[in-house]
Amino acid sequence: MKLAKGFGCVSTIIGSMIMALAVFFAVACFIADKEAGEKNQVQWEEYNSHLTEIDSLEKAGVADSIIYEKYPRPVIRQGGFATLFGGFFALVAFAVGAIPFTIGLLLYNKKS
Repeated sequence: MKLAKGFGCVSTIIGSMIMALAVFFAVACFIADKEAGEKNQVQWEEYNSHLTEIDSLEKAGVADSIIYEKYPRPVIRQGGFATLFGGFFALVAFAVGAIPFTIGLLLYNKKS
């Protein structure tokens, strides 16, 4: 009886820790995705501020490799991948953590 209560307590703690870490991971991925999007937006704003110079260099016949060496084009970022990955991983980890949490609660509250 005491062994079942002890195992239930430990199992509940492990399950709750897994679920808490899943939520933490999802939030961390969302924040990282948001920060990367903001950095990419700043890069595009800087690049767009040089468009008149780039256009004049292209009209003058300067090679594209020289132009892009001086004004590198930012990456076209399709945001949201880290958020989706973090959310999916968190859902799976939350479901996995709910199993020992539920079993632990059942063992801890067992009456016999």
